[in-house]
Amino acid sequence: MERMPRQPEQETIDFSALLRELLGNDLADFTPGVRPLVQKFIDGVELDSREEMVFEANRNAWWFKKFHFDYKNKKKREELLLAESRGEARGECLLPSEVIKAAKEGDSKTIQRIKEEFFRDQRDGPEEIEAIFGLIDFIIKQQEFSRDFPKGKKADFEEMSPRLEDLTEYQYLFTHLLIKNVKDEKWLKDFWATGETVAKALKSPSWEILVSGLRSQAAAYWVINDLGHKPRLSSPDEDAFKSIDLWGGENEALQIKGSAQEQPALIKVNTTDFPGVEVKTGKDSSDFYTSQKFSEIKDQIEKFRIKLDRYGKGKGENKTDKKYTGYVMVMPSAMIDKITCQPSESLVKFFRQEIDNKESASKLALAA
Repeated sequence: MERMPRQPEQETIDFSALLRELLGNDLADFTPGVRPLVQKFIDGVELDSREEMVFEANRNAWWFKKFHFDYKNKKKREELLLAESRGEARGECLLPSEVIKAAKEGDSKTIQRIKEEFFRDQRDGPEEIEAIFGLIDFIIKQQEFSRDFPKGKKADFEEMSPRLEDLTEYQYLFTHLLIKNVKDEKWLKDFWATGETVAKALKSPSWEILVSGLRSQAAAYWVINDLGHKPRLSSPDEDAFKSIDLWGGENEALQIKGSAQEQPALIKVNTTDFPGVEVKTGKDSSDFYTSQKFSEIKDQIEKFRIKLDRYGKGKGENKTDKKYTGYVMVMPSAMIDKITCQPSESLVKFFRQEIDNKESASKLALAA
């Protein structure tokens, strides 16, 4: 499968200069009374306390209207400015405003009618059309699922399981298309913009979580592919109920964890010794093992080990038990391209060293 060039390593950048350039391009968006203050900021002229207060209030309002998130979110703001500096302009929503309005009003007939028009007019490939309209369906169903099955509340598995698998089918479709369209950067930008528009219209608080998961899984796919293996997306059933996100080979089951931390990690789940894991970080495994991040996913790793062991029951020759090797890949978001989901060269290098050099890490017992 052909791919785009991998993203370059993140460089040092003057975010203040980028902001001034962005403000200069949008100067006409400000009221006549505020423009002189914005121009002074662009020119590097110091504002007095009153001017600064007026400027900041108008800048924050302009930013939210333009990008739909709070200017005070420094991490997200700098990520966006960095993308702008690389020419990674924001995409356009692929759904007409009539569909967005219908989604807000719960008008499924209008949505279905326009979807059929998309198919009839062949505005895009069939999978792509299913995906962009599926974003609406997914977000609505996800909101309903969270409402009906809140965390910590005991749920009827027979009632919950088909709905959970339905959600993972959409995630499979989205991830598949991110991989399939890796060279079509314009479509990918528009896909992300469409999802953001739908999430904002439906007031979904979990869009960023979905985005992190999709990017991490697609990036993990390319990492495994770069290592010369044949990655395969797990089925919705495997994803929903076995905690398997990706297969790295016939017997290698992978669970992918997106992370805001800077350090990647590879955690080998030991299914023969109970309990046990092997952590590889390329630095100090014990530091990661005792870190807050590891403690947060420790229980998930143990559940993954148990599910993987059960999944192998009777799957070998003559219905003998089959042993799968489980890995948890911790994927830092800063090392993944926000549009194409391409992993950085250093991320691929890390996993190449840690997967190929299997003697590089010591085994660690999973704390009870």
